Amino acid sequence: MFISLALIIILVSSLIFFIIGKSSIEDRVRSQLESIAVLKANQVESFIIEEKYHLEELSQDETLLNLFYAMNNFHEVSNSNDMIAHHKLQDYLIKTLNSPSQNFFELFILNEKGIAHMSTDKKQEGKIKSNEIYFKRGLTESYIQPFYYDLSLNLPSMTVSTPIKDENGIVKGVLVGRVNLKVISSILTERSGMGDTGETYLVNKFNYMLTESRFKDDMALKGAIYNSGVEDCLDGKESSLKYIGYRNIEVIDYHIWIPEREICLLAAIDTEEALQPVNDLMKATVFVSLLITIFASIFAFLFSKTITSPLGEIVKGTEEFAKENLNYKIQVKSKDELGELSVAFNKMSDELKTSNNKIKNHEKELESEVESRTKELKIKIEQLEKFSNLTVGREMKMVELKKQVKELELKLEKKK
Repeated sequence: MFISLALIIILVSSLIFFIIGKSSIEDRVRSQLESIAVLKANQVESFIIEEKYHLEELSQDETLLNLFYAMNNFHEVSNSNDMIAHHKLQDYLIKTLNSPSQNFFELFILNEKGIAHMSTDKKQEGKIKSNEIYFKRGLTESYIQPFYYDLSLNLPSMTVSTPIKDENGIVKGVLVGRVNLKVISSILTERSGMGDTGETYLVNKFNYMLTESRFKDDMALKGAIYNSGVEDCLDGKESSLKYIGYRNIEVIDYHIWIPEREICLLAAIDTEEALQPVNDLMKATVFVSLLITIFASIFAFLFSKTITSPLGEIVKGTEEFAKENLNYKIQVKSKDELGELSVAFNKMSDELKTSNNKIKNHEKELESEVESRTKELKIKIEQLEKFSNLTVGREMKMVELKKQVKELELKLEKKK
């Protein structure tokens, strides 16, 4: 009973602790992922905005403007002076690009017709960008083009553009910077508080991963990702789900849709790792359960001994009493109810023994009295018999005398 009770308590408690612990840990993991996702989204947005400010500052840089305006022809290099100004401007852009504060991998200037007049990548000079949205929007304002795949570079890209104006505010060109996405990837792959399997990554509206994966090489814009987390995020929802991730492993995530950038940010961790504390709790619970079961078994054995031994002694005592062995004493020294019962049995035995002795003594007295009375009765019977015999003899003689008297009377009457 003790073992069964202990096991039932352990099983019920373990199940309750497991359910509560699992729910609590999942909530904690989701809260942690939410905090990480929000933090990463803010970091990415801050980084992008900061790069836009850097490009705006560069477009208003006095040295850049002087070199830019030193060229007589903004549309093409037509003479040696333009060539010198062109090289100086290009060198200045390259120097700026290589400064530690810059996170662009290419800077270039488009003229009013959208032709790449100047670029830090000479291969891009002369290319027509008039149909690009960053050029059209860059003619009027600072613009951040959402993540896209640049066919001219065969790379995922994010482009920032801003107008270049003369002293009269007239737009003379567009300064364009291509953001180094490796910096964004480094922001997302920094996994403080994410454990061994946690990661954050970006997915565009076409289901393509924009940043590199921690676990697979060359994932950026190389393959579409379809799972419930991405689909839920692309629907504009911000929530946490559990599903099979792109590595075919179940994960818990928190995802945020960033409409300004048309991207989805996901923070995910393998369910197995996330729920490891629950598994550790279950292992600890099983270990503690085994200890409790062992101790419960030992306690049950010892406790049962305190019951079964006295009961066995009492049963033996009753058997001896049934055999009329009233000299047997039950040896139970405990001070509980069984001890009281054994004392009562022994007391009852003593009382029965005393009663039996009294009965036997009384029987002996009765036998002696009966014997004495029997002798007296015999004497009286003998006396009665003698008296009876004497009385009967007298009566017979009287009857005889009466008979003789009657015969004499009859004879006298006949003689008369």
